[in-house]
Amino acid sequence: MIEYSTNMKVSLVDKETILKSLRFASVSFLRSADWEKNINKVLEHFGLSYKASRINIFQNHTDKKGIVYMSMKYEWTAKGIKPKIINPIFQNLPYEKFGYERLKNLLLNEKEYYGITRNLPDKEKELLKIHNVFSILIIPIFISFELWGFIGFDECLYEREWDSTEIDYLTILADIIGIALKQKNDNCLLIKNKKNLKIAKKKAEESERLKTAFLSNLSHEIRTPMNAIIGFSNLLSEPNITDNEKDKFIKHINNNGNELINIIDNIIDIAKLETGQVRILETEFKLNKELYDLYVTLNKNKKTEGKENINIILKKTNKDVNFTILTDPLRIKQIFANLLNNAVKFTNNGSIEFGYTFINAKTLLFYVKDTGIGIPGDKLEVVFDKFRQGDDSSTRKYSGTGLGLAISKNIINLLGGEIYVESELGRGTSFSFTLPYKPVKQITDAMPVNNMYKWNNKTILIAEDVESNFELIKTVLRKTKAKILWAKNGKEAVEECKTNDNINLILMDIRMPEMNGLIATSKIKQFRKNIPIIAQTAYAMVEDEIKSINAGCIAHISKPIKPKLLLSKINKYLA
Repeated sequence: MIEYSTNMKVSLVDKETILKSLRFASVSFLRSADWEKNINKVLEHFGLSYKASRINIFQNHTDKKGIVYMSMKYEWTAKGIKPKIINPIFQNLPYEKFGYERLKNLLLNEKEYYGITRNLPDKEKELLKIHNVFSILIIPIFISFELWGFIGFDECLYEREWDSTEIDYLTILADIIGIALKQKNDNCLLIKNKKNLKIAKKKAEESERLKTAFLSNLSHEIRTPMNAIIGFSNLLSEPNITDNEKDKFIKHINNNGNELINIIDNIIDIAKLETGQVRILETEFKLNKELYDLYVTLNKNKKTEGKENINIILKKTNKDVNFTILTDPLRIKQIFANLLNNAVKFTNNGSIEFGYTFINAKTLLFYVKDTGIGIPGDKLEVVFDKFRQGDDSSTRKYSGTGLGLAISKNIINLLGGEIYVESELGRGTSFSFTLPYKPVKQITDAMPVNNMYKWNNKTILIAEDVESNFELIKTVLRKTKAKILWAKNGKEAVEECKTNDNINLILMDIRMPEMNGLIATSKIKQFRKNIPIIAQTAYAMVEDEIKSINAGCIAHISKPIKPKLLLSKINKYLA
């Protein structure tokens, strides 16, 4: 073993030996795809060449508060020198903790830090003395002008003064390490980019496949009810058809018309959800009453679906018929309609159960579960994705656009909840979703609805530019004996109200030539403030209803108009 004096000042480095070590580092690092495999051999080469006690490489990282830390990543030690890398103090060590602000600033300015320990400032030499370091040399490692960390040389046997030649050689080593690190980062980035590109390509191809399947399916879903509507409408004009046949044809037309409206509503909804145009309108919602209405409707519809043997079960935790919450009634009904329609479609035997319970004082849990065909396990992760279906092939057994669950999930999220699915193939499916519980003071039932409407002393103005729509409303109102007036645009409606004080109520279309319904309503309200105006329009979104109310309408009915609803709304303001 070589003996050293305490104050050794002469360089022990042989230039040729160091050059060989630099060449070895260059070959090991720059010609290898993974430089880390050779790091220990390179450090050993330099440690022996420099006759150093320890060589270590530290990497920097910065936390969210901007505090810079150093962590030891690699280490070589001479025989008899205790390694430091196993000491946790050298992991995530803040520069400021032991007064190394000066070290950090020197490194950032591409300058080396070196000296005999006893000559360093008290705060800086504290940690070095604990680990018996007599002399130290630290050189920064940069990657593309950014400080990555540093390489450090410790002398634990004697006080060593580093000359400029030694520092220059070690700076070259630090530069080689920086280049190797950059090369590795570039390779990793290239591999990652290739992987991401492959994934993106696969996703794009899958997205294209799904969209193609969706458009093909959508065309089929629209043309199917249209075929029935047009076909049976033509048959109605055939001579010699019986009343029973006529009733049957009309029933088919109504059913397929409703199905077509649902498809169109889904397409509009998914488009509005994707562009952030859906707004939640919270109002009082009589939960138990509405769920019971769904229960009655399901029992009626299951007969037309040929599912009479399915048992429909409704369970309500709160038994009060007037139990009321604050939410968006239209959206809650839409969610349940989607989930229940799926349950009926995919269940042939057994039961469909739906209802709600309380998770806690602030959260309601709603659910729909069936004993139907179930969902394959590999489809559960994508069941809420738009355009997705359990089977999107041309031989699939069940119809549908694949939008209902995607719409439901988005709406539930907007309402502040989450939706979940559990399923077992061949045994059934359970959908559950949470919503914030916002209680409303209980209200009493409204007065019974009057189905006998006699308005023979009333005058109703219908503002409608489409003649067939006017004829439809006129026919619905015929049995009420009300006097009917027709304005073919908003301008005519305003003029009629100015000259006719006998008008008791206005049914106002929104999109009309000359002047639209919103402007017409605002103008009429300037001189007939108390006249009730009901919007009857093909604009069916919540936002459209808000626009109608803001313009001065007292109610909003979306087309296609349901006669019972129309009569009920009018009666509310004429009675």
